Amino acid sequence: MTELQLPIISYHSYHDKNPFNLDFCRFTLEQYLFHGTSMQEIERAYFPERPAKEARGFYAKAVLDYYGINSEQHNKHMYANADKNTVITALLRQTDPALRRVGQILQGDESAIIQAPLSHSQLTRFRQYFSDHLSALQEDTYHDAITLRQRFLAEYPLGRLAELTLDEYVLGDGRGPSSNSLCYRLEFGDYSDTGMGIGGSTAAKFGIYLRNGQYYGPKNAVLEDPEAFWQELRQAMFHYLKLYGKSDRPMRASSSSELLRGMSMPLTKLLFLYYPEKFISICSKNKLIKLLSNFGYDFDHNMEAEELSFLLNQNLRRDLPDLFQNYDPQIIGATLWQFVADQPKDQARDRVDNQPQDLAAAPYTKTDFLAEVFLEEVDYDLLKNLLERKQNLILEGPPGVGKTFLAKRLAYSLLGCKDSSKLLMVQFHQNYSYEDFIEGIRPSVSGQLEVRDGIFKEFCQRAAQDPTSPYYCIIDEINRGNLSKIFGELMMLIEHDKRTESLTLPYSRQDFTIPQNLYIIGTMNTADRSLALVDYALRRRFAFYNVRPAFENDRLKQYLLQQKQLPTDFVTEILQKFTQLNKNISERLGPGFMIGHSYLVDQLNDKSYQEDYQNILKYEIRPLLEEYCYDAVDDVQELMKSLT
Repeated sequence: MTELQLPIISYHSYHDKNPFNLDFCRFTLEQYLFHGTSMQEIERAYFPERPAKEARGFYAKAVLDYYGINSEQHNKHMYANADKNTVITALLRQTDPALRRVGQILQGDESAIIQAPLSHSQLTRFRQYFSDHLSALQEDTYHDAITLRQRFLAEYPLGRLAELTLDEYVLGDGRGPSSNSLCYRLEFGDYSDTGMGIGGSTAAKFGIYLRNGQYYGPKNAVLEDPEAFWQELRQAMFHYLKLYGKSDRPMRASSSSELLRGMSMPLTKLLFLYYPEKFISICSKNKLIKLLSNFGYDFDHNMEAEELSFLLNQNLRRDLPDLFQNYDPQIIGATLWQFVADQPKDQARDRVDNQPQDLAAAPYTKTDFLAEVFLEEVDYDLLKNLLERKQNLILEGPPGVGKTFLAKRLAYSLLGCKDSSKLLMVQFHQNYSYEDFIEGIRPSVSGQLEVRDGIFKEFCQRAAQDPTSPYYCIIDEINRGNLSKIFGELMMLIEHDKRTESLTLPYSRQDFTIPQNLYIIGTMNTADRSLALVDYALRRRFAFYNVRPAFENDRLKQYLLQQKQLPTDFVTEILQKFTQLNKNISERLGPGFMIGHSYLVDQLNDKSYQEDYQNILKYEIRPLLEEYCYDAVDDVQELMKSLT
C-alpha cells in the first residue's frame, strides 16, 4: 500500500457522550475497519453469552456514529490489507482531531473515551473567524504590543532576571517601590498590554509583595527576612524560565519549586514574552480549558495555566501551521481570546446547521431548562430569584425527583451555556471533612507534611479570578455530612451579606474570602431518616425549595407521549397510578417519602414498555417501599396494589 487511505468522518454524533467502554469501542472499530464485520455480527462476537436475537447492532452503530465513521460505502473493510500499527501511526499524525480520536481508540487510549464529541469544524470555524476579524486585530494596538515585546526583551533579557533586586521586582502600595518595578509594569504599566493581561486576583500572585510597609510571601505570610526570601524566589523563577526554553513538554511551575506555587498568571505572561513560539498569550485557565475542549485536544483539567498555554500552542501550531507562519503570536492569541468569548453566540448559530456541539460551551437558556426539567415557568423564576437573592439554595425532596439534575440545569441556564468549568460537583458523606473541603495538612510527594488547599477553596480562588461570570458549587446529599465540621469558620462567610468579609484560615494563616460571584446549590433527600436535620446555623443561611414529583405535571405527560412515543392510554394510566401511590405514601409516612418521576423518564422503551414497567416496579419501586415500611409486608403489598 503506497498511500494509506483515511476514513471519511461525518461529524455526526449519535450520543452526547460515549456510553461504552474502551474495549467495546476498540473491538467495534477494528472489526468494522479491518474486517468489514456487520454491526449485528460485532455484537454477537462481543456478547457471546447473550441470545442472538438481542444482537440487533444498535450498540455497534452507536459507537460508529459517535466516531463519525459509519459509512458503508467508504469506511467498511477499508483497512483489510493494512498493518494495524501503520494505520494507528497515520491516524495519530492527522491534523483532524476526529481522525486522531479513531487512532487513539485503536491504540487503546482511555482518554479518547471520556471526551465530549468533537468536530474538526471548530478549527475551520476559528480559521474563518481569524480571517473575518483580521483587519480589526491588525490595528495599531496589536502592533504596539508586538513592539513592546521586543522592548521588554531588550530591557529584561532573561539573564537580568537572575540579578534583579527586590525593589526592582516587587509590587508596592505607594509606600515603597511600585511604578518602576517589574511587577507593576507587567500588570499596570507600559508592559501591561503586551502578551496577556494579568490584572485582577491579588498581589500574592507575584510570590512576594509589599503592603503597609511589610513584605508578604506565599499564602500571604509575613516575611521576616524578605531579602533572603527574594533571593530564593528569584533563583527559582530564573531556573524555571530558563529550563522551559529547552523543554518540549508542559512543565508545572510548582513542580520546579514550591516557591512558584500560585504564580501561574505572571509566569505564563513571562513565558510568552520570552518564548512566544511556545505559548499562547492567554493565562486564564478557564479560557484555555474551553479552547482545548472546543478543539478536541487531550489535556488534564488539573493542569495549571502555564501548562495549558504550552499545550494549546503545541497543538494549534501543528494543526494551523500557516497562521503561525504568517502572523505574530500576539495577534493569534488575541483572536483566540475573542473567539472563545464569542463562542456561545457562534454555537447557537451552528445549531441551525446541525453541527455537533461541545458540551462545555453549548448554549443553554431558560427555554432549554423548561424543556428538560418538569417545572413551570413560575417555578423557574422563583428558583432564580431565590438563588440570586440568597446566593445559597437547597433543593430538598423525595428520591427520584431529579434534584441533582435540576441543580446542574439551573446553573447552566443562569450561565447561559453548558460550561462545566464553572461548576464544582461535590457529594458529602459522613467522613467528609474540613480538610477535604477547605484546607488541611497532607503529606507531599516527598513525604513532608504541607498545607494543601481543599476543593472548595480552590474553586473560590478560580471564581475570584473571573469576577464577571458566576460560578456554582453543587453539593449533592448536603445533609449527609457533618456540616458544622465541614464548613468550619466559613459558616459565616457563605452568607450573602458577608461575601466581602474575610477570615484567617487556621492551617495556612491566610486571609480568605468567598467571592460574590460564587453560588452554592445543595440537594437533600427528605426520605433519608438516618440523618440528622440540617442544623439551624446553616439552615438560616440557605433558601429551601421543595422539589415535588411531577406525575401531575403536563410537561411529564407530553414528554412520555412525544419524546418516548408511548401509548396515550398507558401514559395516562401509570401517571394516575403513581399519583395515587404518592397520595397513600403521604398519608402514611409523610410527603418526604413520595416516589419521584425519574423512575419513568429514561427507562420506558416504546417497543418494550410493558416489560420495562414491570421491571421498574419489581426491582426499583418495591425495594424502596420495603425500606420505607421495614418489615411491614402487608403495607408494602397494599401500596403496590395501586401500581398494578
